[in-house]
Amino acid sequence: LQAQARGILDKARKDAELHRARCSFTKKPGQTYHLYRRHDGETYFSLLAPEEWRLPQPQVFLGSYRLESDMSFTPTDEVAARDAEDGAVAGLLSGAGRPPTSGS
Repeated sequence: LQAQARGILDKARKDAELHRARCSFTKKPGQTYHLYRRHDGETYFSLLAPEEWRLPQPQVFLGSYRLESDMSFTPTDEVAARDAEDGAVAGLLSGAGRPPTSGS
């Protein structure tokens, strides 16, 4: 239980850190954003992935993240697992996970 609580707190800290990154556009849930660090240490989000830049850029690519509807961020390499988990939860909430009842 403590490990689970620690994981939740770590995720919340990381999300808060990502929300503090500079961003010159409105972030929308469901979209993917790319995080970079400038030479001065400032982090910022871009709509451009590293391979989409025309010229080599001096900034360091830190990762790509999808903004979720709960305003948390999911690293793009974890999106499939997050979607599967969300789908399973939605199925349970909709009753699809209930065992069939016998009608008499």
